[in-house]
Amino acid sequence: MPWLRPANFKTIQTGDLDGDGIDDLIGRDGTGLHVFMYNAAFGAWKPVLTPQGGDELVLGDLSDAKGWDAPQYYETIKLARLEATAAMKLVVRAPSGLTVYQFTRGPDTASGFPTGSWTPVASGGPFSDAAEWDAAPYYQTLRYGTIDVTGAGIVVGWGSNGLATFRWNGSGWTPLTATSSFGDARSHDPGELISAQLAKIDTTSESKLLLMTSRGLTAFRFVSGAGWEPMAYDSDGVFTTSCDLVTCAHTLQTATLDNTGVPVIMAKTSGCKGGMVGVKLNSAQNGWQRIFDSGPFDDCSPNDFGDPRNFRSITVAVSTATATESKSSLGVGPKAFSRIPGTALHGDGR
Repeated sequence: MPWLRPANFKTIQTGDLDGDGIDDLIGRDGTGLHVFMYNAAFGAWKPVLTPQGGDELVLGDLSDAKGWDAPQYYETIKLARLEATAAMKLVVRAPSGLTVYQFTRGPDTASGFPTGSWTPVASGGPFSDAAEWDAAPYYQTLRYGTIDVTGAGIVVGWGSNGLATFRWNGSGWTPLTATSSFGDARSHDPGELISAQLAKIDTTSESKLLLMTSRGLTAFRFVSGAGWEPMAYDSDGVFTTSCDLVTCAHTLQTATLDNTGVPVIMAKTSGCKGGMVGVKLNSAQNGWQRIFDSGPFDDCSPNDFGDPRNFRSITVAVSTATATESKSSLGVGPKAFSRIPGTALHGDGR
C-alpha cells in the first residue's frame, strides 16, 4: 500500500489550483504527483485526467525514479500563492533549486471527469543542492508568504548563513536582503525551527515572521535593505510560563476569532490548568496583549494532550465556506480540532 509510506502521505495537501474558489487535492506516489477535484454532485473526489481524457494526469517529474522519495525533495512539495490571484502554484525544491509549476484546467470529459495539465514556469531557483540546501534542517525551513501590498509571494529559508529571502517576480525569484543575524540553523534548538512561520498578525496584508524560543515569542518584520528585524517580544511571559518549547512550537498558529480582523496567536502550554493560550499584537506593536489564559487541550486526565501524538494534531480551520490557505493564515469563524486518545480526529467548536 504505497500511501503508507512517508514519502507519499506526507505530500497530501489541499489548495485551489485553478482559481475557482474550491480547494483541490494533491499527493505524490512512486509514479509522480496526482491531482483530485471534488465533485459535490457525486460526493466524491475525481482524479484529474490528461487533456485528451484517456489517462490520469501524473506529474512524473516527481516520481521515485527521479529521486523524489528522498525527504530533502518530497518534504518541500508545497502549494503556495505566489501572485495576487486565487490560483495557487506548485513549488518544489529540486536538486537544481526551487521549481515552480502552474496547473491549467481543461474541459471536463463527457463522463464528467476533470482534465488539466502542468507547465513548468521556473526552475533552477534558489536553495539548490549545490548550495547545501539538501541537508537537514535547511530544506525543512522553507516558508511562503507575502511582505507587501503587491501580493507577490516570498520564500524564506534558514540556512548556514542566516535567513535567505526571495520574492517571486512572475517568472523567477528575486533575492532580497539576507539576514545573517539569525546564524546557522543547525546551531538552534529544533523547536525554534519548527515554530518559524510566516503569518499575518495585524490588519495589513504583510506577513510577519514568528519565532518561538526559550525566551518566548518574537515577531519579525521585513525591512527593505535591512532584512528581518524584531518588532514584538514576549515581555510579560505569556509564552514562557509553563510553555515547553517543543509543545509550543508544534501548536503555534493564528486564527481570526472576532470581527476586528486582527488574528489571535495561539499555542499550547503545559499542565493540568494550561491548554491553549492566546494573544494579539498590542497597540504599540512591540509586544503581546493577552486574550485568553487557558483553553482546551490541557494535560488533565483522561485527555492527555502532553502526548506528542495528541498535541501535534491541534489545528484550527474555518467553519464557513471561506477558503483556507494554511494553519498560519486562516479565514473567519474557526474551530479548534485535535486528536484525543482512542478516537479519530474531532472538532471542539467554540
